[in-house]
Amino acid sequence: MDVHDKLFDAVVVGAGPAGSIAALTLARAGKDVLLLEKHETPRDKICGDALIPDSIALLDSLGLLDQVRAVAHPSAAIRVYSPNGRHMDVRGNYLTLRRLHLDKLLFDAARQSGAAVLHGVAARGFETDENEARVLTKAGPIRARMAILATGGASKMLAKFGVEHRSQPSAVALRAYYRLREDVPEDRLHIWYEKPILPGYGWIFPMGDHLFNVGAGVFYDSGDDHPNLRDLFAQFCSECPVAASMMEGAELVTELKGAPLRSALAGAKASGERLLLAGETIGSTYSFSGEGIGKAMETGRLAGEFAQRALESGGTSAEALASYDVELETRFRDKFRHYEIAQKWLGWEPAINLMTWKANRSERVMSILEDVVTERRNPTEILSLWGMAKTLLLP
Repeated sequence: MDVHDKLFDAVVVGAGPAGSIAALTLARAGKDVLLLEKHETPRDKICGDALIPDSIALLDSLGLLDQVRAVAHPSAAIRVYSPNGRHMDVRGNYLTLRRLHLDKLLFDAARQSGAAVLHGVAARGFETDENEARVLTKAGPIRARMAILATGGASKMLAKFGVEHRSQPSAVALRAYYRLREDVPEDRLHIWYEKPILPGYGWIFPMGDHLFNVGAGVFYDSGDDHPNLRDLFAQFCSECPVAASMMEGAELVTELKGAPLRSALAGAKASGERLLLAGETIGSTYSFSGEGIGKAMETGRLAGEFAQRALESGGTSAEALASYDVELETRFRDKFRHYEIAQKWLGWEPAINLMTWKANRSERVMSILEDVVTERRNPTEILSLWGMAKTLLLP
């Protein structure tokens, strides 16, 4: 099939979790959709690789969870380290899976659902007229009735698609894969907010077979001066005692790579003429945790559903698609705002120390934290002025 010889219902640009789920949603609805990815697949993505309950629930609702569980590594808790060196274990069901494998699984699911796929081809621009949209490539335009842009945190593609956006990312993170000693436990995720790396954070996540995802990140939106990220990573691996012990004798498996993050549902307009945006392109990563896979997939499904309705009603104009922005605000704004508030408190050492101290002494506080991770409560119930005051009073 020559993709330049036909008119698709939709072209989805970017085959990460948001793009693949958008394409899958449209294909399952019977739409003629093309999933376009600039890299050859499978391709890697800088990420912590953790699937928390929102991701797991969405994959289950799409009938994909069994495939993911078959290749993922399970963990029963997240161990969080505070600036004073103490820790707490937030219980829950978590999975880790390399993005190299997760993205390929979702890409294949979209294709098996009926989406046409094209990889190794980069979008170079976007244009529309009263009849169609065109995603411009080196080999010529790809024509469709509308498009969905889901190309991640970098701002370059946003500019090419003429979308209003800010060029500064919300945060930046880097990671590498290491083979750690056989005595390093693989039963939980580890996240550090210890003094040597504040206002940044570090993580060591087990991937199975003694392979670990090791990384560090820092939020620009905190307004603080930020260190060089590679220096921060080195400090994390050498100056946080437990991390340093775990990394002793570590074998580097992949090079250390970094990537920008867009968080707090900010940084780009979510719709335009014959165009919707989804995933980290519109800031679907959470402040506070840096977790973005679940909300990327959720916004991808929402974009696919909106595109389906727009195609069936003929409402593909910018004015008609503006209801997508309204739905994003209605569904997600309060939640992202709460996570943004909580993230700012994470840079204040007494707040993290208090949360850790109290959680280890109060089952009710620990239960609130577990509910935050599963999105049954918002994080400001712990990390806010009134939240910390209430925490002190809980038995």
